[in-house]
Amino acid sequence: MAKSGPERGGKLKKKLSRKQITWGLTIFLAGAAILLVYFILSRITVILGTTGKILQGLSSVLYGIVIAYVFTPVLNFFELKLLKPLFKKLNVDVSANNPRGFRRMRRISVALTICFIIGILFAFFRFVGPQVVSSIQTIVSNFSVYVDNIQNFLSEHLKNNPELANGIDSFMQSSEARIDEFMEKTVNPAISTAITRISKSIISIVRNVFNFTVGLIVSVYLFYSKDKLAGQFKQIIYALFKEETANEIVSECRYIHRVFVGFLTGKILDSIIIGILCFICIKFIGTPFPVLISFIIGVTNIIPFFGPYIGGIIGSLIVFMVDPLQALYFLIFVIVLQQFDGNILGPLILGDSTGLSSFWVIFAIMFFGAMFGVAGWVIGVPAFAVAYDLIRRKIHSTLEKKKYPSDLSPYMDLAYIENGELLPHSDENIKYNAQQPGSNWKRLLHIKDSKAAQKAKAIAGKLQNDQKSSQAQKTAVADAESPEVLPEKTTEGKK
Repeated sequence: MAKSGPERGGKLKKKLSRKQITWGLTIFLAGAAILLVYFILSRITVILGTTGKILQGLSSVLYGIVIAYVFTPVLNFFELKLLKPLFKKLNVDVSANNPRGFRRMRRISVALTICFIIGILFAFFRFVGPQVVSSIQTIVSNFSVYVDNIQNFLSEHLKNNPELANGIDSFMQSSEARIDEFMEKTVNPAISTAITRISKSIISIVRNVFNFTVGLIVSVYLFYSKDKLAGQFKQIIYALFKEETANEIVSECRYIHRVFVGFLTGKILDSIIIGILCFICIKFIGTPFPVLISFIIGVTNIIPFFGPYIGGIIGSLIVFMVDPLQALYFLIFVIVLQQFDGNILGPLILGDSTGLSSFWVIFAIMFFGAMFGVAGWVIGVPAFAVAYDLIRRKIHSTLEKKKYPSDLSPYMDLAYIENGELLPHSDENIKYNAQQPGSNWKRLLHIKDSKAAQKAKAIAGKLQNDQKSSQAQKTAVADAESPEVLPEKTTEGKK
């Protein structure tokens, strides 16, 4: 009798199971990831240098992205609050169903936004900038006079305490000597290379001005096509991911946009208002250098939490050099102004845009400031707020899968969870009880279970034993009913 195909070919090749294929791909990808990380770490200097060159080449585009992102709320304000009602009164359809009318409204809103940006720059360089530069030049040229003013003020008010006065005089003299030494050893030798540094600074200023100008042009195109770019992004997301995953990604991107735009634009608006109020008030009380001081207060106010203190200290030192008594008035005013900002103006503009407590705000500022400097101080809070929200959502989802409450309040007085029940820490009978009878803490503290816990564990043990005995009986019955299978005799050697 002829042998069949499989017998004639010998043993069949064993096919790989799905589990084996999955494990093989996992091992391959893990090895590739390890090699990639090793390559990146070994060439980190080259990679950073190349990345820096790429970013420098794209700096104009980055300027445009930043300008468009920061001033998008202004564009939306012109469209929604000004132009749409105006066109509606004129019976002109500017909805998305009428592309011609919509493009006309978008052109006008983009032009108004660009005029708004140029107006801000003009006002700064026409009124604020020259005053700031003039104030700095005055401080530098009259620095020795201001030092004498401080010495005279201290000597006049410390006549009754000669020891403290002598200590302050010696400190001032040593500080003056250190300044002279710094001027001789550092500033004077640097004068020889000043021409080179000035030329580099001029080149850098010209490059930044050029990049900003090109970025302003790029922002015009981004303003005009922002809806189209958002649609293309959603199109890519829904093409690459499943519907549920794509919905989560789009929703999270909306949340990130809301947090960043709400925080940055609100903080900038809040800082502008604080700077204007500071200028009006210190001009009224006669504080020297009002424009410079108000500019410092407004700029540093952008930094959350620490910014007002930094601006207040710098401003107080500048005022103290000119008029020590005015510095006291200014310090009191800054404290009142920051209380107004923190309790009234800030919550009115920002609201709860980040959802972070004071501790996490400080942590985000310190962490991102150490990583990215001044930029980290500004964007650290919204960036950390986004990460915090992602972790919070994941924790809530995991708790809901375990059928535990996701609210925070039940866990604030939680001792432990036993059989899905949250037991409070305030109950002395269950305060130190845990489900594991042989835990190290119990052996260390010689703690015994409560009567209720002992009874519950006894019932659970009895049920477990009953389940084991029932399973053993079922296995025995199944073995008794199944027929005995005899091994087949081999016919090896017989033809």
